[in-house]
Amino acid sequence: MEQMTPFTINEHDMGQLAQKLNIPSYYLRCLAQGDTFNRILQKYRKSSFSKEDLGRRFERLMQGYLQTDPKYKSLFTKVWLWNDFIAKQDLGGHDTGIDLVAQTFNGEFWAVQCKCFQEDSYIDKPAVDTFLSTSSRKFSDEDFQTVGFAHTT
Repeated sequence: MEQMTPFTINEHDMGQLAQKLNIPSYYLRCLAQGDTFNRILQKYRKSSFSKEDLGRRFERLMQGYLQTDPKYKSLFTKVWLWNDFIAKQDLGGHDTGIDLVAQTFNGEFWAVQCKCFQEDSYIDKPAVDTFLSTSSRKFSDEDFQTVGFAHTT
């Protein structure tokens, strides 16, 4: 990701903009400061009090990224955190390895797994087995139609 140009926005307007875009206000605050993606990750790694906390922060960061980056903003109409996904109960309800679910403007659903590993780490098959298994199952959409994930990433 490239360096962002810093901009000025007051807290009230930032809160309203974050709410309108449905993204965390701290994500906008980082962008306003001109932070790069790697600098945001460094801040998260320093301020997180556990691996779980880091993972949750990273998932929200990825949700905000998918909702605001021009490439994905024009592709997705909604991006849910797993706990907010409308059909999570159809897929087991608990932590299934799916961290985000995105819906395209064409109505397709994408399952997303977020991994906030160090740059020199690698992801092996056991780390994604549950994700792959769950993302191959069917669920009911908002119109009670049985659908599946068109893409997993």
